[in-house]
Amino acid sequence: MNASLATGYRCRDCDRRLSDPSDCPDCGGLARVDIEAAGGANALDSPWTDWLVESGPPTEAGIGGTPLVSAPATAAAFDVAGLAIKREGANPTGSITDRGLAPAIAAVTSEAVHLASPGPGARSAAALAARAGLDATLVVPSRSRFDAKAMVNVYGGEMRVVEGRYDDARAATADLPGASLAPFATGRRIAGLRTIAVELAGADLDAIVVPIGHGHLPIALDDGFVDCLACGAIETVPDLYAAQPAGCAPIVDGEPVDRPDTVCGALEIPDPVAPERTRAAVVDGVAVTDDDLLATAVDTARRDGVATSTAGGVGLAAVRRLRADGALDATDRVAVIDPLTARSDADILRSHLMRTGE
Repeated sequence: MNASLATGYRCRDCDRRLSDPSDCPDCGGLARVDIEAAGGANALDSPWTDWLVESGPPTEAGIGGTPLVSAPATAAAFDVAGLAIKREGANPTGSITDRGLAPAIAAVTSEAVHLASPGPGARSAAALAARAGLDATLVVPSRSRFDAKAMVNVYGGEMRVVEGRYDDARAATADLPGASLAPFATGRRIAGLRTIAVELAGADLDAIVVPIGHGHLPIALDDGFVDCLACGAIETVPDLYAAQPAGCAPIVDGEPVDRPDTVCGALEIPDPVAPERTRAAVVDGVAVTDDDLLATAVDTARRDGVATSTAGGVGLAAVRRLRADGALDATDRVAVIDPLTARSDADILRSHLMRTGE
């Protein structure tokens, strides 16, 4: 790798020069790419991972380069000029989490890693740790979906199931050995997610709706698009909107949730670590009901033949809500990030159909 790229980072808060995309030792702020050190206006002429992820391209494991699939019939139904779905479920473990964990695990110097997750992140961490030859302890709440827990075992990770919700799983990692892979434990998880912005730079989007749990994805997208703007890859940064299920919307509502209750378990993070950072990265946020997200996901599948996860349904329902509220207008070209494969939620979507008699 070019030596200038290896030192091309600054703290997003205090602007200190950093040698790698780890957290700032002075203020704890997250690292971001230093465009000048990364090659200035020519930075995007090299492969996108060369300047975004110092540890090397995550594509070596088949990560990234996910499809952006248009949904024209749903766009017409929502009265927007264009609608597309960024299908992050096409990553190897069916989760967007692969993008952030790949560079995070590549930088680990210990022999073990650990992570608490609602489910999909545990599956991703187990797979990538196995690839790197590391021991992995994954802690999940008992209500995590069976497929995620099963694949942790298949990949050889040590799975610990705790009673309760995600916060109980997070508390159970306090004394575990090895490196933490938590979303804000290392700036490399943010760095890996920035690659989505580079992939969307040529899509000519006005707005992107981002389903969130921890809230680190909008931060990464905001940084990535600002980098693209500085490189001349885009002329304006798309508006970012956060979307959460109404049964667990601490970032949208502005306070932790005591009793989360949503069918979208992957986004059920009742007390995020850095909600203020997420709010600073988005224009606004909306919360949608379970009935709305399920109905919208099914309607989109039937209109356009594009199936989404329940988290993707959160994003789609939010687009309709934002358009109805006037935040989006009829000329806007909008993308929704679907963080998971639709197959992970097929039974939930079918149960919705059976319950509603469709």
